[in-house]
Amino acid sequence: MSTPPPRLLAAASTLSLLAMLTAVLTVSSVPAASADPTSDEGPHKLLLLFDSSGSMQEPDADGSTKIDAARTAFNALIPRLPTEGRVGLRVYGSTVPGETDPGACTDSQLSVPIGPADKPALTKAVAGFTPYGETPISHSLQQAAKDLGTTGKRTILLVSDGEETCDPDPCATAKNIAGLGIDLKIDVVGFRVDATARHQLRCIADAGSGTFYETDDAANLAASLHRLSIRAFRPFRVSGQAVAGTGAVDDAPVLTAGQYVDTAPRRGEVKRYRMKRSTKGSTLHVGASARPAPGNAVASLALETTTVDGNVCGYGLGTAVSYERTNPIVTASTSSYDKSTAFDERCQKADEIVLTLRQSNSTGTTLDGVPIELAVIEEPPVTSRDGLPGAADDRPSWVGPPSAPARPVVAGASFSDAPLVTAGRYQSSLFPGEVQFFKVRLGWGQRLEAAARAPKPSRKLAKLTDNPQLLDVSIISPTRGKATAPLSEVAGQNQAVIDDTATAMARTTTVDVRYENRDGGSDAQRRLAVPGDYYVAVALGEDQDGETYLVPIEIVLGVTGRSGAGAPSYPDGAAMLVPGPDGEATAFTPEVAPVSTGADDDGPAAEGVGPAEDQAAPSAPKERMSPGRVAAVLALTGLVLVLVVLSGVRTLRLRRAAAQRHPAAP
Repeated sequence: MSTPPPRLLAAASTLSLLAMLTAVLTVSSVPAASADPTSDEGPHKLLLLFDSSGSMQEPDADGSTKIDAARTAFNALIPRLPTEGRVGLRVYGSTVPGETDPGACTDSQLSVPIGPADKPALTKAVAGFTPYGETPISHSLQQAAKDLGTTGKRTILLVSDGEETCDPDPCATAKNIAGLGIDLKIDVVGFRVDATARHQLRCIADAGSGTFYETDDAANLAASLHRLSIRAFRPFRVSGQAVAGTGAVDDAPVLTAGQYVDTAPRRGEVKRYRMKRSTKGSTLHVGASARPAPGNAVASLALETTTVDGNVCGYGLGTAVSYERTNPIVTASTSSYDKSTAFDERCQKADEIVLTLRQSNSTGTTLDGVPIELAVIEEPPVTSRDGLPGAADDRPSWVGPPSAPARPVVAGASFSDAPLVTAGRYQSSLFPGEVQFFKVRLGWGQRLEAAARAPKPSRKLAKLTDNPQLLDVSIISPTRGKATAPLSEVAGQNQAVIDDTATAMARTTTVDVRYENRDGGSDAQRRLAVPGDYYVAVALGEDQDGETYLVPIEIVLGVTGRSGAGAPSYPDGAAMLVPGPDGEATAFTPEVAPVSTGADDDGPAAEGVGPAEDQAAPSAPKERMSPGRVAAVLALTGLVLVLVVLSGVRTLRLRRAAAQRHPAAP
């Protein structure tokens, strides 16, 4: 294979560094638009920690210097800084010439203090970078932590071309900073580093709960990272109006249609809320979602709706969106209506319904104090059920969307920031352990098909990826219930194995959205009983060796059926109330705005779908799935089956209780 010209290599280096900076910057400096009940923080704070040591004056591929490439990357980055972000710049190794000179190991200056992005000041500081002295990373990390303060979400972004040249060990310093209990992480970019520096910089990132990147890759990887810049490694976020559930019904906060944020109750405890109807006889649909910490067992939620005096109306046992234990997202849903309790007028007509939230598992990962998102939808009573189509077929056939070019799209990292897209094909990329979200609006009579396709990996990417590795696609209802249906052709296709021999395809579908699905015999039917925004979640399994790389993915979405077919009639033109962008209730409308791909028009966002042949650095081939890894997958499958059985037992008990209270006439 021929070697690219030196100037092209230099451009690739600059693009790569810019992409890495943009990726971490966007993650760190975008203000939280959601209500977080665990803090009163403002915008996230980011400190750029830059290496201006003597080694940065070494020549780059085109005869210029590393510092020139870095200046170019920073100057391209600065205009893109969000005005609401709080950003600062610290430089080390720029004023004291040598290790023997006094102050060489404390040569670190805060060039631009933390504050609203001061772009002129940042530009001026970057122009003044002079490669000069030592590499006092440890001391600079200590000072950077002080610069950021002790409150709010904070990120240090360290950019370095080499290892520490002073004492103490920067890896130990990073660990100490992370161990202070402050909400701070350290991301690291290694710029044309050797093996020794790579090992140390990766250690700093790991100790600082951050991620290590390298910038000596080809231009296509830089383009991929740039395209991912506004969502790569973003945290799972909850959004809505802050509330605080209570153990006692009398003190419980009142919820109407909308979206809310609370923290999960401690294991063995409950939180209660009073859901208030605005229309007599309406159905209150409710769901919850959260991301627990990684653990040996997937944490789970349980929701129960009752009358104020304790009569059970509905029950929902949670499930995991991604079955990768390293990166689970759990959801649960229920409503004030259940076929087995439909006779109880108190459930159907009372002004208030009590929602009880608890953790459903007694061992493994806990949800104690984890932020929880609650979504409440109010559906008016129908004028008549006569003539409505019956429950949908719960084993539909795959239709497949028409052929069309794939478009780049910036996926969401949670339900609250999922982009609203229409049927079509979209380009994205996944890091190991990442879950991406997309939102598709369905009307009455419509069905959603979703697939995730991973092309056969390039030779170098195949050496980095686990072999095999799981690709997972799921569909979640507007109230966070898992809405996937088994395909008539074959069940279990929502997971696919990525290996180095062929293209992998994971696919799933829903049933048609119908009102009578509420009385269906399966969860696949009951969770498609209302129209609204349905979520497609695509996940890639965690890399067992902790490697970081991008796997190109094509997302395929299809919608069948005519919107409005079989729609029920509500009295006086009433509309279903759903959460709006601000968490307040808004009337549901099935119309969909044109898709926004999220691509950056002035950058390389639309270039290709992912890494090319020479993008991934060579590495030893991965081994096949180990027996322990196979056992873990089988154990997790067993856990899912147990959850299904428990849900069925709960439903049976409800129905038996109903029969005892209302025996059939002789």
